[in-house]
Amino acid sequence: MTLLGLRDGERADYSEVASRLCDVSVSVKKDLAELYRRIVLYLLINNTDDHLRNLGLLRSGSGWRLSPAFDINPNPDATALRVTSVFAETEKEAALAALAENAHVFGLISHEADKILSEVSTAVKSCDSYAERAGIAKEERVTVLRAIRR
Repeated sequence: MTLLGLRDGERADYSEVASRLCDVSVSVKKDLAELYRRIVLYLLINNTDDHLRNLGLLRSGSGWRLSPAFDINPNPDATALRVTSVFAETEKEAALAALAENAHVFGLISHEADKILSEVSTAVKSCDSYAERAGIAKEERVTVLRAIRR
């Protein structure tokens, strides 16, 4: 919120976040690629609770870096709209298409964006085995996987 000069509850678009990151990040290329990766993840797992309080920066030397990801929650409601839009899109499929079409805003060329989508998709498809190995109960895994697989 602070990065964009907004108040709690005001909505924004990831394109605005990317633009401002260019102004403050001490590692613009890495932070933009990481933001792109997170947006892909949020879309694939239907994390619609991606408001601006769930995106942070950490001080790094003379500037800022994108903080580690936090508060990521798959939403089982397949019709839920995004809190933070992706190039004005709030529905999953349209947002994925808009993100891919605008990968250049994140400093990515087409094959780099495709590689990120592939890597994140593969990880999401494998999440049940990771969750099982981490000791998460089957009932909890089923609930979360239902949200992810929509």
